[in-house]
Amino acid sequence: QINGEINRLREMLPLSETTRERLFQLQVMSLVCVYVRKELYTRKSCPSSLLLPFSLTDVTRTLPSFLILLSLQGKLYCMSDNASEHIGHSVEELMCQGDNLLDLVDLQDVPTVSSALGSLKSKTKHQISFLCRIGLNRVTKRQIHQKFLLFSGHRTHSPSSSTLFAATVSPLLNPENIDFLATGSTTVFTAKAGLDLKLTEMDTLGFHYFSMSRSVLFSSSLYSLVHPEDVRRLERKHRMLMEEPEGSVMVLVRLLTQPEFTYFHLVLTLTCLLPPNLPLLVSPEGTLLANSKTHFVAVAFQALTDDEGMAVLSQPSIYSTPLRRSRTDE
Repeated sequence: QINGEINRLREMLPLSETTRERLFQLQVMSLVCVYVRKELYTRKSCPSSLLLPFSLTDVTRTLPSFLILLSLQGKLYCMSDNASEHIGHSVEELMCQGDNLLDLVDLQDVPTVSSALGSLKSKTKHQISFLCRIGLNRVTKRQIHQKFLLFSGHRTHSPSSSTLFAATVSPLLNPENIDFLATGSTTVFTAKAGLDLKLTEMDTLGFHYFSMSRSVLFSSSLYSLVHPEDVRRLERKHRMLMEEPEGSVMVLVRLLTQPEFTYFHLVLTLTCLLPPNLPLLVSPEGTLLANSKTHFVAVAFQALTDDEGMAVLSQPSIYSTPLRRSRTDE
């Protein structure tokens, strides 16, 4: 009898027949919990007379991040369809793992997520940001490492007066997703710099952030823009980059965006100007012999709020190792 009831619930799920047939019973129950929760919230929150001249799915596809709504215990109410573009798996695949965000995040990040959501129980706390990795159990450690996601949102209430967390979720910039995130984004832009990190080119969005003329900006080095307390951090990563043939490094710094400093997550990539079939010059110690005629530094910027910057800063493992990159990947 129980199997029969679960099969009836399976048939009621708003999924394709092929997808429904592949679901195990526990996956069916997980999806049902999420859809029931979402339906109850939507029915009470949105009047039936509300008619929109567009699809909400179409709207979310234009966003540089996806949307999520959950309880302070992590129970999922909804996740926008465009999450699949950032995570690499459909929303249904993720929800099959469980109806709680804590079922989806990397085990190492569960305490971080639980603590952040729990802090919203305080009446003085309204907004939070946290960083975690998310993916399916079968995803390899390397893939999970590449999918750090930044949650930024605020406390809200459902019609039943329960406290919820509504957030936007954005991938953290890494060498593999720069082109994807920079398209249409208001927080991600790119630039080129010499080996001394003196800027030579920059996207239009970058001028908006730094509020400087081209002549002033292109006579500046990243070192002249960085907060004094972050100079050593940038120096260490710069040195690491120059020792890593065709590699990338990531670093979190505060840069001067007049009249104040703004957190930026940077990806620095040593890029070769030579054709891929020409060999690179390497010293006997194995250090790349780069110069301004053979290489430049590609810089990708991701602007963060102060809360987001502190959340990223609390995850030092992100910046612990250089990221190798093959010349054939360019």
